[in-house]
Amino acid sequence: LRLEQTLRRVMIEKFGEDNLKDHFADTRDTLCYATNDNQDATYELLETDGLITTERGICIAVMSADCVPILLFDRRNNVVGAVHSGWRGTVSKILEKTLWEMHRVFGTRGEDLYAGIGPSVSMESYEVGEEVIEEITRSFRNSDVLTPIKNNKAKLDLWKANTIQL
Repeated sequence: LRLEQTLRRVMIEKFGEDNLKDHFADTRDTLCYATNDNQDATYELLETDGLITTERGICIAVMSADCVPILLFDRRNNVVGAVHSGWRGTVSKILEKTLWEMHRVFGTRGEDLYAGIGPSVSMESYEVGEEVIEEITRSFRNSDVLTPIKNNKAKLDLWKANTIQL
């Protein structure tokens, strides 16, 4: 909460309170467009893991702790995206869904895209149990995003799993 308050304060200082339309993504497997027309749809915007917009003056962001924040920019079409990808979002491929939607709606192409994967829990620190292992294995066949350890657990590399989706 303190980080969100600090971020909000800094953004208000930079953009001005009247000009700032800020919405923070939570932990759902949905994608939403941030526009001036839906600026009051706070609940809808808070219940999403992916935000995209082409409108100037709209600030989109995601909050994360252990989860992976990903920022996207299509330089040709001036589309920006913000994705929150925890293990559930990674399994459901929220990043891939966001990229496909950017392509479908705005014509985004890989060669025009910049992507920044932000800090999150590292593979060395992220131990998961059988439920997560099963879901990741189903979603990422033949990849090395999991490193088995003792007691039917594994270390999960969220960075690699999301990089695969790019």
